[in-house]
Amino acid sequence: MKRTSRLSISMLILTILLHQVAQGQAYEPPRTVNGKPDLQGTWSNASITTLERNARYIGSTLSNDEVIRATDDHPQNVCLAADDNMVAGQLPDGTDLGRGRGYNAFWIDPGTKFGTINGEHRTAWIVDPADGRIPYNDTGRARKALLRAKNSSFDGPETRPLAERCISTGLRTGPL
Repeated sequence: MKRTSRLSISMLILTILLHQVAQGQAYEPPRTVNGKPDLQGTWSNASITTLERNARYIGSTLSNDEVIRATDDHPQNVCLAADDNMVAGQLPDGTDLGRGRGYNAFWIDPGTKFGTINGEHRTAWIVDPADGRIPYNDTGRARKALLRAKNSSFDGPETRPLAERCISTGLRTGPL
């Protein structure tokens, strides 16, 4: 009797597992002519959507009305509008170099809009767990604290500022 029960339970578990594996294998991503995954399209990381959800947002998505208000009030857009008398949403065109922006600002597009997936405006790219935060375990938190403590002092050359590590005149001339 016990053996029959064990066998029945084992068969049930095996059936459930095989069903889940079969469902997972049903998806076939689009492929290129030579059989590799097709990643064609326009890809950009220019967005004010961050990896983890900021505390200022309650849910994972924003309604159209909330998007307008949140976009206008977003610190990155406020900074862009206030810096160098730029208009919100306007990208640097090179004329801002003389007003103190770094020379790479011309090439960097920080984004001025929230990322949108399937018509939903995202407040974070992480959607699971529901709070939009990376679920660090105790070991991960301990490692993070250890790295922060290690890199917050100037005990070694790795953590010293570039001006102290590199022998130079302070100009763009390179080492002496």
